[in-house]
Amino acid sequence: MNHLVEDFIYFIQFVEPRSEQTVIAYKRDLKQYVSYLNELEIENVELITYLMIVDYVTSLQSKYKPNTVSRKVTAVKQFHNYCVRYGKVKVDVSEHVQNRARTTQLPKALTVSEINQLLSFEKKESKDFLDYAILMLLFRGGLRVSECIQLKFTQVYQEERWFRIIGKGNKERMVPLTEDAFEALFYYINNIRPTYEKVKSNYVFINQKGNNISRQYVHRMIQLRRAETNLKKKVSAHTLRHTLATTLLEQEVDLRVIQEIFGHADISTTQIYTHVNKDQMKKTYDKYISDPFKKEGK
Repeated sequence: MNHLVEDFIYFIQFVEPRSEQTVIAYKRDLKQYVSYLNELEIENVELITYLMIVDYVTSLQSKYKPNTVSRKVTAVKQFHNYCVRYGKVKVDVSEHVQNRARTTQLPKALTVSEINQLLSFEKKESKDFLDYAILMLLFRGGLRVSECIQLKFTQVYQEERWFRIIGKGNKERMVPLTEDAFEALFYYINNIRPTYEKVKSNYVFINQKGNNISRQYVHRMIQLRRAETNLKKKVSAHTLRHTLATTLLEQEVDLRVIQEIFGHADISTTQIYTHVNKDQMKKTYDKYISDPFKKEGK
């Protein structure tokens, strides 16, 4: 069984690549699934039945939150789909296994004053300018942490002030660079980064030792800057991404434009992610209703 799981992980890592975090999560989830099968003394994928998977899902529901269960079930279903697709088995016994719907828990967007507060930390040390540039890209560009730390110079178009972002599944999208984000980024690139670089690197963000910035560094940095600026509201990189989406929607930016900037494959993801507040919804509704009557009255 383990060799099949390894083949599947290789497949989603190199053949039809998923994000690094998805690969890590699926590898962990399937290790748990195989442990369950080992307890049943199931060593051949052909011996797995629909009821075995249902029992496994039931056991997960008593231990984990719905979102976690949903991901673990998806990993199992994707694995069995792979086994059928490449002739390991003839029937996908997971096909009719129900996957509990995820609960959508969007982070609360920050206000303009809260964003300004988070960015207001004193900039004296070189690390301050590094952190400020990262925060500006996460907020102004709506980048995911993985997209930010993996950003390379070949993806930055300085004259045009655009990014070429490589997102989930190696899908590319173009993201504009605002004036303030541009200034923060290139101050770091021109004045701070040269003092960090020990060996030639194409990655934009490196630390004082010359190594690539890690996800852990970004997450920890956000919490440190939040505490430093005495910001009470909880903040994460996802909060910054969500704040940009909400801000764009409130400024009446077309949903399709937001979808393109954020790299959502499906517009429904954008509709959930950029929830409309009640005031904006009413404003849009009033405008929609009143305009036809105004035209008729001319």
